[in-house]
Amino acid sequence: KGLKNIKKKFQDDKLPLVDEVIELDKQNREAKQEADSLRANRNKLSKEIGGLYKQGKLAALYAGICYYKLGEYDEAAKYLKKYKGKDLMVEPAALQLLGDAYVQADELSKAAKAFRKAANTENELIAPLSLKKLGLVYLELDDRKGALKAFETIKNQYPQSSEAQDIDKYIELAR
Repeated sequence: KGLKNIKKKFQDDKLPLVDEVIELDKQNREAKQEADSLRANRNKLSKEIGGLYKQGKLAALYAGICYYKLGEYDEAAKYLKKYKGKDLMVEPAALQLLGDAYVQADELSKAAKAFRKAANTENELIAPLSLKKLGLVYLELDDRKGALKAFETIKNQYPQSSEAQDIDKYIELAR
């Protein structure tokens, strides 16, 4: 019925233009459908890539732990540095283990930095232990002021922690 109305309104020589417009409209709709499909596939791939990235970070953490247990502290540190979590438990533990690896590799300045990061998390189990380790590293580096600050932070901010039970002797040692 629509084609008959067009024939009435237009001359026969104009009909190819109408056919061309109809074909172009069809191609436009197909292109839009293909674009929507491509966007959906891109979003799916992005999610898969994100999942693989997370698995890669965990693989680095696991490798670091294994190297640490094998006594290969330089290799452990190399892998533990790659782990960048955003959680309250694993990230501080990984940072603390990184500090331990640096201590074992006799890289005390790097150890202090890792322990400081672990201590600055909101994990009330790991923070006081990291502070104690930080204080001990500072003592090794002959930074008594830094050590005193770390030990006093345990006493003031984590008085219920097991590290606080004998912290006074460390405070005296740092003075």
